[in-house]
Amino acid sequence: MAAQLYVDIKKYGTKSLFLQLGKNRFGLRGWGIEVLKDEIDQQEREKEEIISKKRRSIVGEPINFEGLIYGPLNENGVIFLFSKLHDKLGINIEAIQASYPDAKGRRKIGKGKGWEDIWIEFEYKSSQFKAHKHDPKECDIIICWEHDWKDCPIEVIELKKIVLEENI
Repeated sequence: MAAQLYVDIKKYGTKSLFLQLGKNRFGLRGWGIEVLKDEIDQQEREKEEIISKKRRSIVGEPINFEGLIYGPLNENGVIFLFSKLHDKLGINIEAIQASYPDAKGRRKIGKGKGWEDIWIEFEYKSSQFKAHKHDPKECDIIICWEHDWKDCPIEVIELKKIVLEENI
């Protein structure tokens, strides 16, 4: 339909019954839409501004760790960073799930002693475990970017500390 309207406007010019008001926007010339043209142009500019803002990215602090240039800003970033560190930590993941806890894994106990099974919850900050009202009895380890929960009742692995120590 837009193509037909565009052809009509190009063919008949000011004699066309139609006006082009913006990208893929048309109206009838008889509506007196010229009055609305400024408002429509403003809406188009605002729409382009929103699209432009969506293209911008926000990153964490520079860490330049094993190909990861910036530190995580959310739980997904923590999971990704953990995937780069799991060998050094002696932890293998057997399953990831959408429900609490996030992962089932195994941790190396020591040379020749085997591997113990562990339940892992990934969080950006350790205090989010508490904020999400997770039961500490159902989880063995919180793996986070930043450990900010002083009285945490379970083991916490703070990736930020590990990464910064390695980069020194």
